[in-house]
Amino acid sequence: MKFLDIECLSELQRKLNDLELTDYRVRCQLEAYSCKPAGFDKKLSKSLEQRLLEQLEASPRAFQASPVGSLEDQSARKTLINLICTLNAAHQDYDFSSLQLSRLKRVQDVHALQQHVDSLFERFYRQLGIEFRQFLWENIGQIIRPEECEIYSYIPDYESDPYSSCGALWSFCYFFYHKNMKKILLFACTLSTRLADDSESVNSMDEEDFGKESSGLEAPFAMFETVI
Repeated sequence: MKFLDIECLSELQRKLNDLELTDYRVRCQLEAYSCKPAGFDKKLSKSLEQRLLEQLEASPRAFQASPVGSLEDQSARKTLINLICTLNAAHQDYDFSSLQLSRLKRVQDVHALQQHVDSLFERFYRQLGIEFRQFLWENIGQIIRPEECEIYSYIPDYESDPYSSCGALWSFCYFFYHKNMKKILLFACTLSTRLADDSESVNSMDEEDFGKESSGLEAPFAMFETVI
């Protein structure tokens, strides 16, 4: 996957990551990638394709239904491989080549996704200015045209990936996959406490500001269930 250096995405990402929230830290990724494989991606894609075909041969029924469609379909396999390669490109210290299908979900309603992100970003908008919301979604719309995309969410494993670090209060990771443009936009964000070792600070989080999910502290990644 080739990283696409897009100035407006870099600016949006910088503004979110530079937010001063006293007790909290924001880590945001807003990155676009070309789906044209190059170098290591070619080798990884071939390896993943071979592994999937072997698994299909051994247990075809197990892969007839998946978030990306039946893996008997080459197009569905290509989608899965592109998502894996995007995660690897975005997090080069991690290896997602053994990604389980249960870690992915298809997002059917882009408007519900936007509303969900807006609810999580409410305090961010107050600090950055309400015009930031319009700037965010207009630029995403111009770059990837979400209504024409297949959209997927990645669900962290809570143990060993970059979206479930110590002190994480909530997190999301979305892929906007435009097949005709052969492009993926990765939109991910994690809010974590700066006092991760102080459990009392986590339990006393201001739910009015950040707790749009009623059980957010008990299940900080429950958001993935709300937009599917």
